[in-house]
Amino acid sequence: CWASEKVRADREVVSLAVERCGGALAYASEQLRGDERVVRVAARQDAMALEYASWELRNDHELVLDIVERDGRGLKFAADLRDNDEIVNAAVRETGQALADASARLRQDKKVVLRAVREDGRALLF
Repeated sequence: CWASEKVRADREVVSLAVERCGGALAYASEQLRGDERVVRVAARQDAMALEYASWELRNDHELVLDIVERDGRGLKFAADLRDNDEIVNAAVRETGQALADASARLRQDKKVVLRAVREDGRALLF
């Protein structure tokens, strides 16, 4: 990474970067990857930015729910919440393909699968 540690730890710089490109969260300091406001901004731009958030935020129920309701693809990086009924149902309602990232238990739950298939018939692949 070309930016200095000081710049990658600057909230203003990182917030602007992730607002333009959510994946820029990968280059933020560890502290800012654990900052809920910065992660929310990144995930609004690209739900897949959740991959670069701290483990704690990847397990934050409210944050993850907010992300997957807007873009179910974020479920892929939701850590332990991939086995949470509410989180997974929200994700598959948004995109049936999120079923691929649900826990094995929820991929076998008929109600969850039906929600996913209603949204996208290809969810049967998972």
